[in-house]
Amino acid sequence: MIASDLLVKLADFFRSNINPGNENVPFTREIDHCEAYICIEKARFEDRIAVKYDIAPEVLDCKLPPLILQPLVENALKHGILPKEDEGEIIIGAYRENGFVRISVRDNGVGMSPDQLNSLFSEKPLGSSRNGVGIALRNVKMRLAALYGTDHPLIVESAPRKGTTVSFTIPFGGDSDEGGHH
Repeated sequence: MIASDLLVKLADFFRSNINPGNENVPFTREIDHCEAYICIEKARFEDRIAVKYDIAPEVLDCKLPPLILQPLVENALKHGILPKEDEGEIIIGAYRENGFVRISVRDNGVGMSPDQLNSLFSEKPLGSSRNGVGIALRNVKMRLAALYGTDHPLIVESAPRKGTTVSFTIPFGGDSDEGGHH
């Protein structure tokens, strides 16, 4: 990637982060934001990152809160892939499930122990001496709970050396008034 292309991606990324707005955005916009972030990181760690998409076409127009997906991708990269010695892969997925959209970010990174996983959402997560462990996940979890209620939790599945999958559901329309509270 040439420097001018990278600067454009960087500008797009910062612009989205500075003024995300309060309105839900189309899933495609969240993907664009993730791709801008990934381009920046690939410029730094080129051969260590592979990103794939497993997204059903019918969910591309689904609306979701801005900046809900990129922190999960960033978390997968920083805490899952980069600590590995070899290349890592992140798969961003989305599909319809029982009237909702299931969104997931899966990596084949270093994973977490059961103790780390169980303490992830506690006040002082295990391994919190590493910068930022759990903060992005806690923020996304709190935002999802505030917008959609406890029927749409952030689910984290992980095992050492097996990677991590973080997923959640939102109403297919993506609007928080479509019934997170039953």
